[in-house]
Amino acid sequence: MNAVNFRGWLLDLYLNQQDGLTLWFISETDDRRVCFTQVFPVAFYAAGPREDLRRLWKRLRKESCVSALERQLKQDVFAADPVD
Repeated sequence: MNAVNFRGWLLDLYLNQQDGLTLWFISETDDRRVCFTQVFPVAFYAAGPREDLRRLWKRLRKESCVSALERQLKQDVFAADPVD
């Protein structure tokens, strides 16, 4: 893969289901519009009572758009103990 040097101003960006993130720029030198795509995996975290999380897990694992489910402990900046 070749690296490309580009200078310009960000015009727009949006999530693209097939490619990830789509970014449109205006070239600094000649005003042409250039489109780049970037893989953009999305992570979603949920916290709550164990029963609610189990119900959510069962529902999400049926969805075709969900690529992975895993349990993690995270540190909430406003809580002393890790969040399950």
